[in-house]
Amino acid sequence: MKKLYLLLILTLNSLCSTSVQEIVDNLKFSGVVSLSSVTSQLNSELQKNNLAKVNDDEALNLVLKKSGLVMLKFFAGWCGPCQKFAPIVASVAKSHKTFPSRGNTVNATYIEIDFDKYKSISRHFGVTSIPTSVIYVNGTQKQRFVGGATEQVLIARLQKLVE
Repeated sequence: MKKLYLLLILTLNSLCSTSVQEIVDNLKFSGVVSLSSVTSQLNSELQKNNLAKVNDDEALNLVLKKSGLVMLKFFAGWCGPCQKFAPIVASVAKSHKTFPSRGNTVNATYIEIDFDKYKSISRHFGVTSIPTSVIYVNGTQKQRFVGGATEQVLIARLQKLVE
């Protein structure tokens, strides 16, 4: 009887458990968020599901596999062009949480990564100049560009990538 009860508990647990990627896919971010905020929010959700915490590198890798559009913006506090581009990205993040795509909507996530704080991640992405933006759609890198853009150009660029 105890074995049957244990088997039932294990079966129910496996049916109810949520995968890490499901948790990541369900994360909703408002505006432009820092990588440390992404990691913190993800770890909070993982803890609720009794799953192991992740570090910044792991969190970023999981978020990049997320369905939808993910824009990484590498910046530094001392960078003048970064400071000019920041409010443009913030405005786009506020106005374009989703993009239309073939009769559906695609969720958009905007993550800023401090070039100086996350040197290994910056190197991993080959970032040598800032601001640099790297854009993923459904887990695949679709575009990268160095420098800023106007709000209209950025919106058009992102929209084209999800079509």
